[in-house]
Amino acid sequence: MSFPRSKRQLLAWLALLAPLPLPFNEALEWWVLLVYSLLVVHLLQRLEGDRYRPLPDWVLNLLGLAYLPLLVVDLERGVRSSSFLDPLLHLLLFVLVVKLYALRQEREKWHVLIAVFFVFAGGMATSSHVSILLYLVAFVALGTVALLRLAHFHVLATFGRETSSPAAGLPVRTPVAWSTVLVVLLAIPLFALMPRFRDPFVFGQGGPNAVRRAGFSDSVDLSSTSSIRGNRAVVMRLTFDGPPPTELRFKAATYDVYRERRWIRRPRLAVPVTPWSNQEFVFAGGRRRATAEVQLEPLRSASLALPLETLSVRGLNVPALLRDPGGAYLLPMPPREALHYRLELGDEPVIRAADPDDPRRSALDESGLTPRIRALAREVMGEGPDGERIDRLERHLLREYAYTLDFVGRGGSDPLEAFLFDNRRGHCELFASAMVLMLRAEGIPARLVAGFLDAERTAFQGYYIVRQDNAHAWVEAYAPERGWRAYDPTPPEGRPHAAEWSLRLMATQLYDFLIFRWDRYVLSFGADDQADVFDSVRAFLSRSWQRLLAWLPRDRPAPAPPAAAGEPLESPPPAASRPARAPWPLLLLAPLIALLASLGWWWRRRRPPTATAAYRRLRRLLSSAGHRLTDALAPRAVENLAASRYPAAAPAVHQLVGLYLEESFGERPLHDGERRRLREALAAVADAVSQPRRRH
Repeated sequence: MSFPRSKRQLLAWLALLAPLPLPFNEALEWWVLLVYSLLVVHLLQRLEGDRYRPLPDWVLNLLGLAYLPLLVVDLERGVRSSSFLDPLLHLLLFVLVVKLYALRQEREKWHVLIAVFFVFAGGMATSSHVSILLYLVAFVALGTVALLRLAHFHVLATFGRETSSPAAGLPVRTPVAWSTVLVVLLAIPLFALMPRFRDPFVFGQGGPNAVRRAGFSDSVDLSSTSSIRGNRAVVMRLTFDGPPPTELRFKAATYDVYRERRWIRRPRLAVPVTPWSNQEFVFAGGRRRATAEVQLEPLRSASLALPLETLSVRGLNVPALLRDPGGAYLLPMPPREALHYRLELGDEPVIRAADPDDPRRSALDESGLTPRIRALAREVMGEGPDGERIDRLERHLLREYAYTLDFVGRGGSDPLEAFLFDNRRGHCELFASAMVLMLRAEGIPARLVAGFLDAERTAFQGYYIVRQDNAHAWVEAYAPERGWRAYDPTPPEGRPHAAEWSLRLMATQLYDFLIFRWDRYVLSFGADDQADVFDSVRAFLSRSWQRLLAWLPRDRPAPAPPAAAGEPLESPPPAASRPARAPWPLLLLAPLIALLASLGWWWRRRRPPTATAAYRRLRRLLSSAGHRLTDALAPRAVENLAASRYPAAAPAVHQLVGLYLEESFGERPLHDGERRRLREALAAVADAVSQPRRRH
């Protein structure tokens, strides 16, 4: 295959790999990637069959004019969505494909490589999943292979070669493997040292206000629902310092108005809550039971899911929070990234009403009540204190109704009547909604609460995971003798609970552990983390230095002057004996260095000599003798220089350079006899070059 065809193939493979992550990040449409990939694959087929013909200039001009109106439409869409990533990527891919089909001159390959790099940068910048590391390693390996091949083709062309075998006589596996490993190892400290920025530079579709969805929603519609049970995506991770609450129940939103089969939240009535001077939001007083470090993934709302026992929150970095009429808290805006904050938890649930002096203000709305529901509430709850009547209703729903995830009772005109009187089965939203309306029918303030119930303890580092299928709905009701209290009328078999141990659960937790560490130490690695790393390194170096000083011998103190006549001799106080602590890191480092040096020496002795290494040794010998050799000096020119300056070594130099050309450009390895002659020739050249120095 000719060198130009081989170069075009390498460029086409790079162009085919570069945009692969973009559709997964919602930064590029799938159909665009499909059309682009088909065009590149078609180009590869034409190159394989030697049917490639560059596009003429008039076709390029026509394609540019045809794309111009598409670019205008793309830019208009970008203005409306406040994101110009789509038009930029579309333009890059268009230019890249056209350039691949129109390659004529040698220098044009750099235009393609630059376009490929920008597409690759877009794929990396819009990716947040840990699997992007596989793409990065694959692209680095393929890019290294391509650059090595291109350089090799260029060298062969200088010797008049125009065609080559597929391998082109260049062993690439070892250098590519080692270079990829070195790039990864170098990237780790560079990543830790590079300046940190809070927000990414490039966003996917939807612009910087796009929100990742985690299954939780602000709306509760009894006529239709999107079941999230069985969805194992992570919503929250918690690490407790102290005993966690007996029941982990996270309150995210409250609803007090029921209209046309839908519960309505009223954030406009929310009360602002400002932090104290130390950026701590204090919700209630009381004895602290435990603290919790929380990582909350973005929900599709501004709700801040908090355990019922929360006393205070620290670390949110927001100017204020909002408390809705039911005591749930909201962020100023839906977050784009995971939130990290610290909670202080008390012994008892903390449930705040919007107005403690008038708890009936919004929790007695009777919308949605029908005569049948009123009659059933009166029959079930009976007479007595409000607290006892609430308990009777809760027990009735727990015993007389069954849990199901089927869409039962949701299609009629009144899903609550269908649930209570016809189907007698449903899920948590129906149970909680029925209890709220029946309590209000009897004059007891109540509201619907949505959030998450229970958490899954992991086997890795012991933190807790709240998943999407932990989403749940329950009731908060007010009794004068009890105040506001949480009630859960959903049967136990219908409530979220931690999954039983299994190999699948272990694999899921291991995957989540990796994702958690990726999120924590890569995606959210910031300036504070950099400061912690530098402090840890400084502390380690300081401890090592102190141990070294303690291990080194110290000067003995000078003897005390003799006592004057008549003065009693005082024995000096015993010196505090402290055993010298050897600097173990340094003591262990010395044999490690010796071992590595021995392995290197053994490897160099064991490795068969190559003509390339011998030729490099020849150039170093000539340079050390005072001869200036440029990188562009051809091997035969080096041979002529050495033969003219050292005639005695001319046969050896001729043999060495010939073996080098055979090995490098003859596409065959040296056999044992040639390696033996190579050693002899190199020794003869080294002896001839060193002789003038000895005579001098």
